[in-house]
Amino acid sequence: MKINRMALLSLLLVVLTLLSSGGAIVFAQASPPTLVVGNTRVYLPLVERRSEDVSVQAQESQPARAPQLKPTVPITRTDFVAATLISSLSARPELFVKCVDNPYFPLIPGTVYHYTEQAGEELLTVNVTVTNQIKEIQGIHATQVRDTVLLNNEVKEDTTDWYAQDDRGNVWYLGEDTAEYENGQVVSTAGTWLAGVKGAVPGLIMPGNSRPGDIYRQEYLKGEAEDMGAVMSLTAPATTPYAVFAKTMMSADYNSLKKLLEYKFYAPGVGLIRSDSVDEPITSQLVSISHDRAQSVLDRGCGENGGVAFVGTIRLRNGERNLEKLAKITRTDAEAAVRAVVGNIGVRKTVLEVERGFLVYTVTLNNGQDTAVDAGDGTVLAVDMNKDDNVNLTSVGLVKQ
Repeated sequence: MKINRMALLSLLLVVLTLLSSGGAIVFAQASPPTLVVGNTRVYLPLVERRSEDVSVQAQESQPARAPQLKPTVPITRTDFVAATLISSLSARPELFVKCVDNPYFPLIPGTVYHYTEQAGEELLTVNVTVTNQIKEIQGIHATQVRDTVLLNNEVKEDTTDWYAQDDRGNVWYLGEDTAEYENGQVVSTAGTWLAGVKGAVPGLIMPGNSRPGDIYRQEYLKGEAEDMGAVMSLTAPATTPYAVFAKTMMSADYNSLKKLLEYKFYAPGVGLIRSDSVDEPITSQLVSISHDRAQSVLDRGCGENGGVAFVGTIRLRNGERNLEKLAKITRTDAEAAVRAVVGNIGVRKTVLEVERGFLVYTVTLNNGQDTAVDAGDGTVLAVDMNKDDNVNLTSVGLVKQ
């Protein structure tokens, strides 16, 4: 097949423009047909995962099908190194909502996560505070998060991160301002970057529809910030001092500059609960959650539905009729899916409805908590949390130790 040289150059120009204009870089390990221009490989058609049992073809060639996902997809350094650019998501400001409530990465102002980090013989304390401060980055309103690391009550590292969520539930990482301390003095700011400055490009910290096998770039400033991430599982159990979690999203994070790999665990409705380094004797675990009322806000500007918290498989508009015919699972299936996550808790009622643009079963438990279940494939999409200072553990599939 002959390929027009001008068409190739135009295609290459589009890819390079996306990379330089604030697009998040998405990778995959699969190998569909490609066009190779010099050292640049452009995937045609696009694919979205590396698991062997999933192959997403171009929409023009065949109708889209719901992928059969594996519970766990192993990810290694080789997968990150071999990952090739397949698409670049747009970071246009009009596509973003004003809050971050992805179930695996909720950023509710005033929430403070307390972790312990065992780094060799040192036991560090890590406090992560979701502030009520907003920073505009490339026209996007980003939520500001402060991450402080202490050793014996002395600050060793102080970092400010900025995140924003688009209308598909993807949480973007827009920059960080980090400083390491010794004896109260800043000794390094390595890793600091800001989207749009000196060629820095935003990345994805949490996909809106996390699927095992997805590989993506989390941040990019050449030589300073080149971390990547990949989804390994949505059903990984995890234990922390805070609680035992029945099902979590497990990711592999790769620092391509230092060649370091670590595994992270995210609980729905809670966020990051544990991380384990593969290459270093470092383990971080969630110990407790508190609330800083000075940072809390009554109205996060999320609207009636609170922003986009999940992405289902059946997209509908409010007012649709005959929902029962559109659902692919039954109420009994939905209730069983909830019990698999939260345990054998009684169900008060189950309602099939359209929530945030998707057809879901809302399962209300006897403890008053609501859980959204995808009416297409039975995935537990989101769970509510108490409005007071204490997280209702039974609502997120965990048992207090």
